[in-house]
Amino acid sequence: MIFNDANYKDDNTLYKDGSTPAELINFSDNSQITGIAGGSTAASTVLLDILEQKFNALVQYDTTANWATKTTLVSKKGEIYVYSDHDTVDGHYVPGIKIGDGLAYVIDLPFLDEPLYEHINDITCHVSAADRDLWNNKNRAYTDVNIPETLIFTTDLE
Repeated sequence: MIFNDANYKDDNTLYKDGSTPAELINFSDNSQITGIAGGSTAASTVLLDILEQKFNALVQYDTTANWATKTTLVSKKGEIYVYSDHDTVDGHYVPGIKIGDGLAYVIDLPFLDEPLYEHINDITCHVSAADRDLWNNKNRAYTDVNIPETLIFTTDLE
């Protein structure tokens, strides 16, 4: 995890991009966090607030009906859009997730599971019609329980 916020930086532990590795943020003695009064508890609270704000800014959560009203909302690149009631399974809502590309309207973005379902439902993707015909018309052999010493060859599938 990399912690990076313009308001809370320790110049002694910064990378070139201004971020601080999480292992250098010390909650026990506050020695690695500068500019936050109140000791480790206050520092922990401030950091949790920052992380919550950043997380909430990246994840938007709403119902399908409410998303449908936001017809001109352009997605932000990397932002996560959760449709809380996208599908139902056994009477329970299953959320749907879209990831913003920074160009498309949110309502036009595909759900993450759409390509998977399209692939699963593509019956010709892995097996061609010719292969299916070949398999369906193969010869088979079996023994009859009433005549165990006889091997029967057939193209009949029953």
